[in-house]
Parts: sequence; structure tokens; C-alpha cells
Amino acid sequence: MVSDTSSTALAVAPLLEQVLSEYHDQYNVSLLEITNSAPTLMVFLRHFGCPFCRESLSDIHALLPELEKSGVRPVLVHMGDEEDTFTLFSRYGLSPLSRISSPTRMLYKAFGLTRAKTGEFLCADTVRRCGEALLGGHSIGKVQGDVMQMPGVFLVHRARIISAFRHRHAGDRPDYVRLARAV
Repeated sequence: MVSDTSSTALAVAPLLEQVLSEYHDQYNVSLLEITNSAPTLMVFLRHFGCPFCRESLSDIHALLPELEKSGVRPVLVHMGDEEDTFTLFSRYGLSPLSRISSPTRMLYKAFGLTRAKTGEFLCADTVRRCGEALLGGHSIGKVQGDVMQMPGVFLVHRARIISAFRHRHAGDRPDYVRLARAV
């Protein structure tokens, strides 16, 4: 579900610019600087104990060469603390990527990502996808963050959302390459 939000982006750019300037990665570079320097694939993750979160990290790692070739810079947004984040991201070969912590979920809210309702966790699609993720080696781990927070993926450039994927349920799986190609 890739949606073109460019017409909406013009109206919200100043507000988005302000939000992006408030968040910094582990290198103390603001999201605004990052998104101004290159099209940025912002991947909003669920809590770290979630097998879908771990599957997303694996997917991003596998797609890094393709994303780099297209000039898109991935940034991982999470709710965890730095120590656990570094450990988990290192396991997937992603520790050098910019990562943004939003434990209060304010950045999630700024991008319109909501908390799930119980039915979104218990639907057949989520249960099926959980089995796939677990069989794919993506185990359940220590919960860090809000277990009800929904994930999402946004391609952002120069304070404008170019494309977006908002999960219908926790196990929904984005096509990262398709989103990145919206540049």
C-alpha cells in the first residue's frame, strides 16, 4: 500500500520540518539534516521483542545494497534504549545506520502512526504472519517499547513525505524497495 502524499506534503512541510529538526540520531545529526541530504526511508519499528520488528531488520539488511544503489538512506526509528538498540541492530548488521529513539512515541504520532486495537493483533493475517516470521528465525525477545504501537515506513525528502506505508495489522509486510523507488 504505497500512497503518494506529495500534494499533502506541501501543506505540512513546515510542521514536518519542525518535528524533523527536534530528533537526532546517535551521531547527533538531526532528522531534518538527514532528510535534506538524501531521500530517507524512515522505518518505524515495533517493540524489540516483536518477531515482525526483527523480520523488518533482517529485510532492511538484505536490501541495503539496493537501497544504497538507489541513493536512499535508511533510518530506523524505535522506542528502545541505546544499549539494547545497539545490541539488536548489531546482530542484524545495522548498527552503523542512523537510528532515532522515540520512547514517548511522539515521532510515531507525528507521522500518524497509532496504537493497535486488540482485533488488529488477533486477526488471521497477523497470526499467519507471526507463524511465518517465527519459522523464518525471527524469535520473540525482550519487550522494549509499547507492544500496541503500530509500525510504518515513510520515504521523506526535504521535509516532504514522498511515499508511505501504514500497516493495517502488526504483521503487515512493506515492500521497502517499491517505497524507495518513489523518488
